[in-house]
Amino acid sequence: MTCYLRPNAGKRAAQTGFTRIDIQNSSKNKCSNDADARITAQEDVAEANIKPQIVEVWPNSSTTSFRLYLSLADQQEVGIQLYRVDGKKLLEKRIAQTKGIITLAASSYKPGIYLLNVKQGGFRKTIKLIKQ
Repeated sequence: MTCYLRPNAGKRAAQTGFTRIDIQNSSKNKCSNDADARITAQEDVAEANIKPQIVEVWPNSSTTSFRLYLSLADQQEVGIQLYRVDGKKLLEKRIAQTKGIITLAASSYKPGIYLLNVKQGGFRKTIKLIKQ
């Protein structure tokens, strides 16, 4: 029997938050903190499916440009779209870069609020940008 308990203080806790505990030779058929439980490994639950997707923008707010930081797990193209708050599309581009920093020029835009959409496969993130 295998139990997954939370919280985890192990090395991989920051990745999954779970500790795998295998119950061996236990007279009990449940998960507990008894002496029959032995921690056999700090394993990720479905480790292959856990992929960090990080998209951040700074500075936010800005007068001249925004820096878009990408750290996406897949190697597919990334779609970037910038919209005014009223829905008008101002920018659309596809880039092959999935990790690193992309500079978005903003000096030609009027002060206000804009929405930046970042898409890659099934991943989507919208970030509110403030142009001063």
